[in-house]
Amino acid sequence: MVDLPLDPTDARVLAGLQTNPRASWGQIARVLKTSESTVARRATRLFDSGLARVIGVVDVLRCGVGVPAFVMMRCSPGRSHQVAESMAAHPQVRFVALVTGSVDVIAEVVLDSHECATPVIDETLGRLPGVVATETAFVMSTFTSVHDWGRHLLGDSQLAEELPQPEPTPPAPHEAFTPLERSILDALADNGRLSYTALASLCGVSESMARRRTEALVERGCLRFRTLVEPRLLGYDIEFDLWLTVEPAHLLTVCQQLARCPDVRYLSAITGPANVCAQVSLHRHQEIFGFLNETIGALPGVRGVETLVLLRVLKRGFADVPSSAQADQPAPDDRPLD
Repeated sequence: MVDLPLDPTDARVLAGLQTNPRASWGQIARVLKTSESTVARRATRLFDSGLARVIGVVDVLRCGVGVPAFVMMRCSPGRSHQVAESMAAHPQVRFVALVTGSVDVIAEVVLDSHECATPVIDETLGRLPGVVATETAFVMSTFTSVHDWGRHLLGDSQLAEELPQPEPTPPAPHEAFTPLERSILDALADNGRLSYTALASLCGVSESMARRRTEALVERGCLRFRTLVEPRLLGYDIEFDLWLTVEPAHLLTVCQQLARCPDVRYLSAITGPANVCAQVSLHRHQEIFGFLNETIGALPGVRGVETLVLLRVLKRGFADVPSSAQADQPAPDDRPLD
C-alpha cells in the first residue's frame, strides 16, 4: 500500500520514470543517488497501487491512423458523474474529466476516421442518459504533449547522460502497421516496461526481432513511452483546460509560444469557435490569475478565453485513474493507513 501524499523518495522515483519511462532501475538509482533495490521496490509498489503506469503511446494523428476529437458535454443536474463514468467505460475514449464552466464533462475520443464521428459521438456517446447537449472539436495539430513535468524534482545533474530518450524523426507518410507492429503496439500500450524477452514471447518472435521492431517504431516517431501519474501526486494541486479563440493570422505564433511554456502539459490546434486547447498544471489555485494575466495576456491575437478547472480526471491515456490519486490530501502528520 502507498500512503498519500507521496514521500520525497516516491515522488523522485516517479519523476525519474517520467523522464525516461523505460530507464533501468540502476539508471534511476544513480540519478537519485540511492540503491537500485530501493528504486525497484518503490516503483513496483507504485505500479501495484495503480498510482503510476507506464504505457506505449501511438501518435495517431501524426501517423495517420486515427483522428482525435474533444467532446464537450452539458449534463442534466446531478448526472455529470454518471455521464463521465459511462464515457470512461467506452474503449475509444482516451481522456475524461469532470470540469467547471460552460460544460460539465470533457472527453477525448480517438476515432478511426472523420466518418466515424456520427456513430460514435452522436449515436452512442451523445445518447448517454443525462446528456443534454454535446459539442465536438477535431484536433488539427498537436504542438506539445509533455509528460515529464516532475523533472524539477531530480535537479539537472546527469539527466541527459543517465536518462536519455531517443529523439524520433518526423514521421514519413504512413504505411499501414504490419501485424507484428500492431502486436507490439498493443502489448506496450498495456505495459510500457515490458522486457524485450516478455514482448517477444507475447508476439511470437525472437527477442532481437522484438527489439529491432520496437526501436524502429520509436525512431520513426510512431511510438512514445509515457509514465502516467496524476499531477497532484507531484505537488501540482490545480489542473485546468484553456479554450482560446485566436485570430487565424496569429494562430501558429500563439501555439508555438504556449508550447514552450513549462506549465503547459498539452497543446493542440482544434476546429470550432475556440481554435486552441491547452491543458495547464500549477502548484496552487491562486496561481491561475497570474498565468492568465501574464502568460495568456501577453499573447497576440487572443480574442477569447474560457478556463475550465478539472475537478476530477477519470481516465488518462486510455487508463482509469484511481480515485485515491485525486482525493483531498491530508496533512503529513495525519495520513490515513491504507
